[in-house]
Amino acid sequence: MIHFLRELIAIPSPTGGEEAAVKRVAKEMENLGYDSVDHDVLGNVVGTLGNGPIEVLYDAHLDTRNMGDIRSWAFDPFLGQVDETHVNGLGASNNKGAMAAMVYGAHLFRESGALKNVTLRVVGSVMVEECEGLCYRSLLNSGLVDPDVVILGKCTDLAICRGHRGRLECRAEVRGMSAHASASESGRNAMYEAASLITRIEKLNAALPEAPFFGKGSIEVTHIKTPPGPVFITPRSCAFHIDRRLTRSESREKAMEEIQNLAGDIDFTIEVLRYDRPSYTGQIIEVDRYFPPWELAADHPCLQTAVETGIQVLGKEPEVTRWSLSTNGVHTMGIEKIPTFGFGPGQESNSYSSNDRVSIDQLMKSMQFYALYPVMMPE
Repeated sequence: MIHFLRELIAIPSPTGGEEAAVKRVAKEMENLGYDSVDHDVLGNVVGTLGNGPIEVLYDAHLDTRNMGDIRSWAFDPFLGQVDETHVNGLGASNNKGAMAAMVYGAHLFRESGALKNVTLRVVGSVMVEECEGLCYRSLLNSGLVDPDVVILGKCTDLAICRGHRGRLECRAEVRGMSAHASASESGRNAMYEAASLITRIEKLNAALPEAPFFGKGSIEVTHIKTPPGPVFITPRSCAFHIDRRLTRSESREKAMEEIQNLAGDIDFTIEVLRYDRPSYTGQIIEVDRYFPPWELAADHPCLQTAVETGIQVLGKEPEVTRWSLSTNGVHTMGIEKIPTFGFGPGQESNSYSSNDRVSIDQLMKSMQFYALYPVMMPE
């Protein structure tokens, strides 16, 4: 499993460039004797074991975030370096570690001879870093999967995560009037007006509601841009992106209205961003960048089975909590209402840092969890 993970880390797989990693996962599934290995039009890979009436689906995504400045890394991000306790490299925790553990955990489950009641699917999904849930718009329409329960490998630090906040991505544009910097009073500097609006957004963040389980809603400005032009000309417009995290009872419409109400006399427009990037197969699924909050009930039978499985694997009752980041559950549970939860190796804090790594002990325990969960399911 660790050798396979190291090879996956060594394959660059940015969003839209996952083809080589998908092929490597498919090869490992074939080498392990999976009953079938298929692909949908978006390029997700699906390995299948068994043909029982209950379908369990394991999901880990193969695309990784941008590497950033290589000088900030203490190790080669594509080497898959192994030390006494960890496998290090880009995607080790998010989410290739879970992929390796799932591929081998499913194989161990089949070796146990308990397949008769279960169809087990292992999915290496694509496009998740930029548009979580998009892959399941394709997969659930493909006929390749029809799960009764979805288990996400997105890093949980061996806790069980049963949901998270929603997310909305917007683009705001403030309009001003260009002027020469030596006579700026004849114009209206769009950057200054954008700064005023951004300050109001910062204050809004502190006032957003908090809800049990989900936690607090939040809003952050993440990118800002003005049109190119000479340094001595004030900008006629200034655009910036907003990431809005939605807690319980917060809707897309309410979140947009709150931002619009901040503008006062500032001339600006705001719109929800659209995602229309082609996958590595060339397939385009165009969607709004809105991702609903979701929560699996704490007493759901699938979750109770997860707790019981965790006790067997960890020797103690696992923590049941939520993610702070967003996952494919926005579609499987948030839209399709398929029971979904997460269990996987790795820590959220490592997944977007230049210290991306995954514990070998957590890899082993995750593999055991994936092998045991279908066995623990009630018949």
